[in-house]
Amino acid sequence: MGWVGTLRSTVSRQTKRIKSELRARGELANRYNTIIDNASELIFSLKRSGEFVSVNPATERAFDAPNSQLLGQRLGEYLTCESKKISQQLLAKLEAACPHAIVELTTARGLILETALQLSLSPNGEEIQCIARDVSERQLRHVQKLDSVGQLAAGVAHDYNNLLMVVRLNSELLARENLGEQGQNCASMIQEAADRASKLTRQLLAFSRRQAMNTQVVNVDQLLEDTSTILQELLKENIDLVVQSDGILPEINADAAMIEQAIMNLILNARDAMPSGGKLTISARPRTVSADAASRHFEVRQGEYIEISVADTGCGISRESLPNVFEPFYTTKEVGKGTGLGLSTVFGIVKQHEGWIDVNSVLGSGSKFSINLPAVPHSLQESKKLTSVSSDAPAKETVLIIEDDSSVRLTMSRLLERVGYELIQSVNGPEALDLLKRSEFKIDIVVTDMVMPGGLTGMEVGKEIRKMSPEMPIVYCSGYSSELMSVASLATIERFLSKPFEATQLLHVVRELLTARSHKISA
Repeated sequence: MGWVGTLRSTVSRQTKRIKSELRARGELANRYNTIIDNASELIFSLKRSGEFVSVNPATERAFDAPNSQLLGQRLGEYLTCESKKISQQLLAKLEAACPHAIVELTTARGLILETALQLSLSPNGEEIQCIARDVSERQLRHVQKLDSVGQLAAGVAHDYNNLLMVVRLNSELLARENLGEQGQNCASMIQEAADRASKLTRQLLAFSRRQAMNTQVVNVDQLLEDTSTILQELLKENIDLVVQSDGILPEINADAAMIEQAIMNLILNARDAMPSGGKLTISARPRTVSADAASRHFEVRQGEYIEISVADTGCGISRESLPNVFEPFYTTKEVGKGTGLGLSTVFGIVKQHEGWIDVNSVLGSGSKFSINLPAVPHSLQESKKLTSVSSDAPAKETVLIIEDDSSVRLTMSRLLERVGYELIQSVNGPEALDLLKRSEFKIDIVVTDMVMPGGLTGMEVGKEIRKMSPEMPIVYCSGYSSELMSVASLATIERFLSKPFEATQLLHVVRELLTARSHKISA
């Protein structure tokens, strides 16, 4: 009887303990389910083949489908085509050696999900546990921030370029006077200072992607050769420079000056990353992007590309800093040693040329930046070149200048008057069109700003002029252009000058168009 009593007491204690554990497990499960159900993140699990096994309410809201509809369906059915391919490849690649991955997926509704995938064992075999966060709003804020900074930079650069126009053209006018050696030196120094300042505005415009491009077919081998000739002045003696080119490269349709600026920015960054010396490698090679490779990156398109890489053996970039390197004004350099515009300028230039840039970096081991630009499939004809005409030849034609900035307008007028042109001035588009309609004025060529008050842009004025006088030569001028004009897109009797331009450029273009027009009329 004593043994039975002891056994009953033991069973009672064990039963209470089991009930207590079951109750605790039930409470834990309820607490866990409550957390899962109320989480703002998407929490769901998938089979290796991609079908939903379980989903929480946040997942239902994100995919706009109830639990009953999602279970058994493939994740890819609720994603864009690009994200569907990415998810399928990831699910297939997850294995014991690499059981987790993080990727951005875009739903069919347009939500951007930062998704962490983790391969795990379950009672039914392998499952993939997923936690995703909707980062659409964060990315939108990021884009809006960049756009706002870009608009500010472009606006500042536009006004700054008008000031530089006045400085540049007037210094050239002074240089044409008999000022003596000292006076000529002063005029030359003013011009050089204006040129250096204009490079800063080009950086701002390239970053904001509002710089007008003067595109032409560019030989990349020649571009690298030209760039390498001036590198020794920029690099320290303790930096070993290696320039590599993979044979004869295809050509690219690009603004050579902008691409050279992008490469130089990368070179300067690489130099600064190696204060104690190292190896700097500049290379170029053709690259074919397949449809499969293009589908993994929304910014990449299928086709032939040229990859221009700048690699260094410097300090490298930390994982924390790497996502921010293309942010405007972001820099890891000491105060006063970097503006934070170098890489953002490169990013803007590459985007403007419909390319993309890859970055690989290991802290303490160096970095490699690779610019990818679309290749020209077949050799195209050279872009239109300025004909051999004398810009300072005596002139008697009448030029209509449309420019709202009085200093720029007066300086351009003074320059053209020096070589004999008759000048008519206008401050906006509507006033200029009225002058063209009046019979007492015989206008031979129009020089117009792009951004003006009065309700009409330079391009809109040009379209109205074409209706009245289809053969009227037009020169468009701008510190930046929202249409991202290229010379190739203009008619044969039109040209584009990017401010601040030199006096000889304006005189040459005006003379060229007038000469071409007179030859056409005489023919």
